[in-house]
Amino acid sequence: MPMGIVTDTCPAPECNLTQQDIEQFVDEMTNYVELFEPVFQRTEQLEWSKVYLHGLLGDAPRKNIEQMALGLEENVRGMQHYIGQSTWKQEPVITIHQDLVAETLGETDGVALIDESGVVKQGDDSVGVAAQYCCSVGKVANSQIGVYLGYASRKGYSLVVVTQPACARAIIKEGSKGPIVCDFAFLRIIESRSNLPGPEVWLIIRRNVDDPSVIKFYFRVPPPILP
Repeated sequence: MPMGIVTDTCPAPECNLTQQDIEQFVDEMTNYVELFEPVFQRTEQLEWSKVYLHGLLGDAPRKNIEQMALGLEENVRGMQHYIGQSTWKQEPVITIHQDLVAETLGETDGVALIDESGVVKQGDDSVGVAAQYCCSVGKVANSQIGVYLGYASRKGYSLVVVTQPACARAIIKEGSKGPIVCDFAFLRIIESRSNLPGPEVWLIIRRNVDDPSVIKFYFRVPPPILP
């Protein structure tokens, strides 16, 4: 069994979009963005959200605030203020997106996809950066860890939430060679029952420190505070 991707059987998709396809995509994207307008309290927040999205989809080689703003000939400090200091909540954005996923992709046998991914970081200014096991390089490295929750069905697939989970390290029991230490990550999620939103639960992810390949997942229904 081959361990890598066989390029002959996994060719890159051909880009055969017509001008009409692109124009239709722009119209549909505009309609999609409008669904999130109620999230923003002020008009300038809404306008900056569109600029930010334009930057993410633009030609800037590095998708940081300064490069995106300069590429769009926008005010750098204005975009920085929108991202870092302007008061708007991300939870309503995620809720709207999750409702759309359920409405357009939901099936009774759809599946949740959970992936813990690490990104190597050289500095220490980003949120959650520390010397920790990074799966993308297979060892402990200065990195940033994120947990990605996706959904897939026969109708399509989508990310549901991307988050920096609350983390803790603890001894779970005494083993024959000493204490067994694990890292724990806690995510608040909404359980799906019969293709409908169910109760809020904690998704608990446990990773063995000595053998980071050993990862287990649990659901728990405690009060809405971290364990």
